[in-house]
Amino acid sequence: MKKNVFFAVLVPLTLALLCGVAFALEDIDVPDDFYDGGTRKAQVDALTAAVADVPAATAVTTGTTNTVAVVAQGQGAAALAERRVIRVWSAETAYGAASTNNIESLTLSGGAAVSTTLANVDYWYLTSATGTASAVLVATAAGTNYLMVADGGCVSSTAVVFE
Repeated sequence: MKKNVFFAVLVPLTLALLCGVAFALEDIDVPDDFYDGGTRKAQVDALTAAVADVPAATAVTTGTTNTVAVVAQGQGAAALAERRVIRVWSAETAYGAASTNNIESLTLSGGAAVSTTLANVDYWYLTSATGTASAVLVATAAGTNYLMVADGGCVSSTAVVFE
């Protein structure tokens, strides 16, 4: 019985922390003279700025080829200028499971490949030192697919319209 209670509390708390720490820390009002002349406040501010938020993905379509700029973001949608391990995948629906339907290829650039989960549609990728990468999706026909980008526990979904 104690194990069930432990996991019932620990798992949701862990998930909440993954995406919610930035918001929780944002609400902390630490006075400038907190401890040693503001050093602690500066440390809290630095931690808050470094927590991942939902990554940004902006699509530009040219026929059945779509280039998506991916940017790792911190609190307040500020770019995180650091290397990030992200997962990038294409699906038929927003936040859906990886699918090769209507996708001929997904090519990532600007960083380094970590691993392939499903060829042509699902990858783990290391961004550049500036927290950016580029994804090029090539479709087999006109239609709409979605590109998901996960950074830590935060996921974005971007509609990719092929003409």
